[in-house]
Amino acid sequence: CAAITERFDTQKNISRGEVFVWGSNAYGQAGRGFVSKRENVPRPVAYEGKHRPFQVAVGARHVALIDCKGQLLTWGDGGLGQLGHGDIRPRLTPTLYSGADDFKQLVAGPNFNFAITKAGQVMSWGDNSNGQLGFPRSHNGCVPAQLQVLRGETIVTIAAGATHVLALTATGTVYSWGDNRYGAL
Repeated sequence: CAAITERFDTQKNISRGEVFVWGSNAYGQAGRGFVSKRENVPRPVAYEGKHRPFQVAVGARHVALIDCKGQLLTWGDGGLGQLGHGDIRPRLTPTLYSGADDFKQLVAGPNFNFAITKAGQVMSWGDNSNGQLGFPRSHNGCVPAQLQVLRGETIVTIAAGATHVLALTATGTVYSWGDNRYGAL
């Protein structure tokens, strides 16, 4: 689990957000630099971003965060490319994504992520075994890639299920893709 909190520093007279993480840490998803069975007490996570956290999304074994400037940080299990760093290595501490830095919304599925840029473009990365990234199943999702099928659409929000995704456009159109075995689409 993860949450963003606000804390007011009376000595510096500023408010700053912190990300607290707790629960399973078998893959380093607590972001503390080591693995352990479980982290029962919520503790703040130090990250290399210089800006306040804006949104956090939690997958089955990974965590993704965007800060107030739109930078992306990820950590935990990277076995299916869900960390977006171009490989499948785990990251035991929050690691800054070196690509785009204009993200405004973030959602996580169990082993994949989606982000919307400030320009309304949809980016996806991670597990694509059910076509949930919006690309053919053969697509390697180890780095965020723009969904070409939604090019020209302004996406205002996105939601992820276990193996499917829904996107809402500024005009009210809903797009869906991924696994439809149980009528999710």
